[in-house]
Amino acid sequence: MRRVLAKAGDLWQFYLGPALTLPLLAFPCLLRDRRMRFVLWASAFFLLATLIPETWTFAHYVAPATGLLYLVVVECLRHLRLWRWNRYPVG
Repeated sequence: MRRVLAKAGDLWQFYLGPALTLPLLAFPCLLRDRRMRFVLWASAFFLLATLIPETWTFAHYVAPATGLLYLVVVECLRHLRLWRWNRYPVG
């Protein structure tokens, strides 16, 4: 389990980092978006397949899923832009 968490942390640090993690606050809104269902299922499948404990994993092994990851981040940014707090836009 420790190995899987270390692998997930390395991939997060390589592809997202702290700057692209902030838009993921809008991820619950993305779960209700019907247009994103296939992207989310494909991303979940790819993530589970990647995190299987192997001998070693390098960041370039996940490169085919980079487009899916950035599509999720951009859609989260779009949903974050529409947030309002006391009639004032937040995003």
